[in-house]
Amino acid sequence: NGQTFSRANGINGFNQVVGFSGSEFDNPKGRAFFWSKSTGMVDVGTLGGAYAQAFAINDSGSITGNSQLASSATGSAAAHAFFAPPH
Repeated sequence: NGQTFSRANGINGFNQVVGFSGSEFDNPKGRAFFWSKSTGMVDVGTLGGAYAQAFAINDSGSITGNSQLASSATGSAAAHAFFAPPH
């Protein structure tokens, strides 16, 4: 995905992994990912902002994490929790 590092934050009983990948450790444009042996690394997406991190995955494959929201008219952005259904 063009990133230079990845960090696993969660793994479930089916060896599916979620985490964060980016081009620097604190890169604000990093992306949340889902990984399994059959799919490889898959971008989870964001809530419209520049970054997202996935923190946990359950045995059903549901993912939780946080993501930057799209910037407001004032240019500020806030992080918000997300839930992603199974991949």
